[in-house]
This record gives sequence, structure tokens and C-alpha cells, in this order.
Amino acid sequence: MSMEKVGKVTLVGAGPSDPGLFTLKGKRALEAAEAVVYDALVGQGILNMIPGTAEAINVGKRANHHTMPQNEISQLLVQKAKEGKRVVRLKGGDPFLFGRGGEEIEALVQEGIPFEVVPGVTSALAVPAYQGIPVTHRDFCSSVHIITGHKRAAAGCSHPQTEKSLNASAECSYPQTEESLNAAAECSHSQTEKSLNASAGCSHSQTGEFLNAAEPAHALPDNETVPDIDFDALVRTKGTLVFLMGVSSLGDICRGLLVAGMQPSTPAALLIQGTTAHQRRIIATVATLEEEVKRQGSDTPAIIVVGDVCALAEEFSWVDRQPLGGVKVLLTRPKELISETAAKLREKGAEVLELPTIRTERIPYNGRLAQAFERLDTYQWIVFTSPTGVRIFFEEMKERGIDCRALGSVQFAVIGNGTKKALAEHGFYADLMPDVYDAAHLGRALRNAIVNMNSEQRIFMEENSQRQSSGKCFLDDGRDLSHILIPRAAAGSPELLAELGEGVCVDDIPTYETRYATSPYVDLRKEFAGGAIDYVMFTSASTVRGFAAAVEETPPPCAQRESRPQGEAQEMDYTNVQAICIGKQTEAAAAGLGMKTYVAANASVDSLIERLCEVNNNIR
Repeated sequence: MSMEKVGKVTLVGAGPSDPGLFTLKGKRALEAAEAVVYDALVGQGILNMIPGTAEAINVGKRANHHTMPQNEISQLLVQKAKEGKRVVRLKGGDPFLFGRGGEEIEALVQEGIPFEVVPGVTSALAVPAYQGIPVTHRDFCSSVHIITGHKRAAAGCSHPQTEKSLNASAECSYPQTEESLNAAAECSHSQTEKSLNASAGCSHSQTGEFLNAAEPAHALPDNETVPDIDFDALVRTKGTLVFLMGVSSLGDICRGLLVAGMQPSTPAALLIQGTTAHQRRIIATVATLEEEVKRQGSDTPAIIVVGDVCALAEEFSWVDRQPLGGVKVLLTRPKELISETAAKLREKGAEVLELPTIRTERIPYNGRLAQAFERLDTYQWIVFTSPTGVRIFFEEMKERGIDCRALGSVQFAVIGNGTKKALAEHGFYADLMPDVYDAAHLGRALRNAIVNMNSEQRIFMEENSQRQSSGKCFLDDGRDLSHILIPRAAAGSPELLAELGEGVCVDDIPTYETRYATSPYVDLRKEFAGGAIDYVMFTSASTVRGFAAAVEETPPPCAQRESRPQGEAQEMDYTNVQAICIGKQTEAAAAGLGMKTYVAANASVDSLIERLCEVNNNIR
């Protein structure tokens, strides 16, 4: 009897947004996933870690908008597991902190589905930390309390949500001072459970029983909502209060705390888009925070923090003090080359969105390269124009079982430091690298090296220059005269061969092709229109073209082009793009689209980052 294969569900906390706060265990689970069910608050950088082979399903929830009801999400997890898949339920923050992870596990247990939980870093702790607010401090408080700020339908007791209704009632006035709080005869908001339930005129009991039992003095319409929070208990703790998902309830929360006896001068903060480059904070007091937020404007996601520790934000802030603090950079390098650059940018405080706009595909069944491997001993030079070219060359050698000692007499030329480093990882060191890292200067430097051969070889080269087209340029001992192998991209720069000139035997062999790439999780038009991305870093002209293709949703060159349907968004305004370019060719491609361009002093990642810091300092 065959048994149905059942997969496994892993509930993974993705943290607040910064991919650096994603746990190693969560990353491993995500990389192995065959199906990913993800929420709206999962950061872009983490969404881009979802394997391209995985089925990705967005069930994101925002205030007043649910893509999929919770019971359907739970059943979806069961369904995908029963299909035999490794399922990751990817949640912002931590699965068990107001993430409804418990409800989803109940469904899995009921169906006998194996599951695992990977905790995540909660925004309740991380977001204040990124804004210089320690949620506990021995000089201020010894406890922290995390509360959901979601409203729920008002059943029997109304906490009026407008200033007008707040002061209009004679029986329940929500007094804002401790003195008036205890002076009211008909509505007692004292901080003991006994007195809380004793009042007939206005009961603010925090349990469902008392909430529904008392006849309210100021009943709201059935469609109104109130935060279901025991404000009296919270005020008694004298600890730091962190309200999640409470932006729409901000006024009610502040009033509720004041009614419960909190001092109006208590520091309070709204922390917006925490752990991202454009995070910001609004610091005020419990009495003034709502008005200050109205004045400055807000956005989501955001959390509310109340407590004396909020006063430390200016002194303890650290994100903005980094060289690239408050800057979001889009990286367009191929996936296999992007991580080191991203790490260096993050060290300087930038938020990095890794979005490769090109990908490389090794050319299969490469007959020309196979022929070159058969006569490796005839080459005097092997020229590499990219780290990708190095990687693919040695992968091919390994797969064909070719001993690296076959390269013993060969000299190596590389285009720049990145390629030099990639070559060194295979135990070989570059014999030649140009001062300027581009194809033209590489060709010129290699040509000069060849010209400096002894006079007998130079004379032979001149006599045999006409044989260049046939590729037959041999010395008397049978070795090719200045025979050069260039394994590189199919769309390699023609300037390299142009600078080498005539009289040189070159095997220019494509080993990989460049394709355009994009991410299904990032809307580039929206990002730039809203000013979410500050800079784009380009390391080649092909990354610029790939970026444009991603923005315009242009299919790769090998795919059939389709016209954009009528009624879609207008063309991208590339003048909003600030491009940090590795060289003149890259700059020309970016400027051709209308971008504002800045060129690195030399073609290296470190120089690119230095240029970015210079530009950003000038703009600041």
C-alpha cells in the first residue's frame, strides 16, 4: 500500500526588515523551501532570498486590507504540505508575537502535518534599538511590555475617539489629570480592580465580561472600534510600553494612558519604517504625540513606544552617524558577485537592496573551448575580463578532468582587481593588469608586453601578420607566436581586440552569455517614483541595460518582445536615478537613459563605494 507523502511546514520569523537581522536558521530553511507563503511586512532583501524554483504565495495583510483570510492561510499551509513540499511560512518579526503563528500550528496539528518554528527578531526590540532607544535601562525602568494596538469592535464600553466626545459627557469625562481622575463621583477611573468594576455609570473593565455587562454612558455606533487594552495595568507597571500595529489607534492609546494616570509629560515616540534606510522618529510626550504626528505626517509600518527611555533617542542614535546611514543603494551585479559588495556597503551603514539585473549562463557543449583545452600548452597568454570568466573557465577544466599543471607555462592577464582576486583563488597570479581597468587599456597593455619580445620573434610576427586571419602563427619549435586565449562573455567589448591589433593570434571564445534578470518582489517604478532608492550602483554597461529591461519589464534578448498593454503606467523617468558607475562605458550607458551619473576613480568596488560616499556627503 502506497503512503501519501507529506511535507513539512516551517514557521520562520523574518525580523523587522533589515536582512542582517534574519537568522541563519531561517535563511537555511528559506533556501531549502519548495513553497513560500509570505506576509506583507517581510523585507525586500529577504524576499529576494526566496529560491527561484520555489512557489511563492503572497498572503500579506495590511491595515484594513487582507489578501487572504487567516483560516484560508492555515488551510493553504496544510494543502502545500500534503503536496509533499517543504513549506516555509515567512512572517515579519516573530511568528508567535501577534503573528497568529499559534492558529496556524493548530491547523497543522489537527491534520498531522510535521512543523518547526524558527523565531525571528521582533520589531518591538529591534526598531527602538535602531533609533537609539533601549527598551530597558536601569536608571529609567526595569520592564518592557509589548501590546497590540489593533482596535476591536466596541460592544458595551466606549472610549470615545474624538476630542469632542471626550469632553462632551457629564457622566464620563476622561479627565486628563490625576486630580480630576479621582475627583469624578459618577465615573471612577481609579487604578484598582475593585473600583474599576464598581462604577455603574461608566465601566472601563478590561475583560470581555465587564465590557459587555455594563450599560455604557457613551456608547459608540456598532461600527466604531476601541483598543482592547488594560491601560490601568500598564501604567502601574512603570515600564516601557511598546505598541505594535497601533498607528490608527494612536490617539486612543495616548488618551487611555492619560486617563489611567500616566503623567502627561512622559516621553513617547512613533518610530516609522524601522531598520530601513528611511526610518524616522517623532519624539514628543504622551500628551502631545498625536498632535505632533499629525503635524509631521506618518507612514506605516510604525510602532509606538512610551516611557522615559524615549528621551535617550537623540543621544543614543547611531544609524544616522554612519558614513552611509540613511542611504538605500540598489546593487545590480550578478548574483554570484554581489555579496561582497553588499557587505562593504552595509559596513558603512547603507541599506542594500540586492537586485541583480543580469545573470550569466554558461554556454553548454562548448566545442571551441574543448579544442582550446586540447592545446593549452600552445598558449602564451590567457586573458580574463571578469571574475565570471575565471569561474567558468576553471569549472570547465574541472568537469573535463584537466590537470591545472597544463597551465604551467601560461601567463595570465586580467582586467582588474576583482578578476585578479578570482584568479588567485585558483592558485594562479596575474602577470599583467592595466593601470586603468577596462578592455581598451587591457588590450593596450598586453600589446605592449608582446612588442617587448625579443627581436627575432618581432621580425617573425611582422612576416606572418598576414596569417592572423587563419590563426596559424607558429614559431619554429611549433609553439604559437603570442597565441592568446580569451575566454569571456559572448558580448565582450570589441575594444580589447582592436587594441591588440594585427599580428597576434587570438582565440576569442565565448564561455557564457549575459541575460537580463529581475525580481518579482520589487516594483522598481514605484520605488523610484516614491524616492525609496537613493542610488544605483552599476559595474558594467550590461547591468545598466539589464536595469532598464527590469524597469520596463522587457523580456531577455532571447525572448519574444511584447508590446506594453494600453493604459499601463507611463515610461520611467530615469532622471530620478542617481547612478554610481564603474567606468566610462558604464557611465555612457546610464547617461544615455537620462540618469544622473557619477564615475569611480578606477574600476574597482572599493573605488565605487568611495565615490558613493563623496557624492552622498556633497548632497547632504
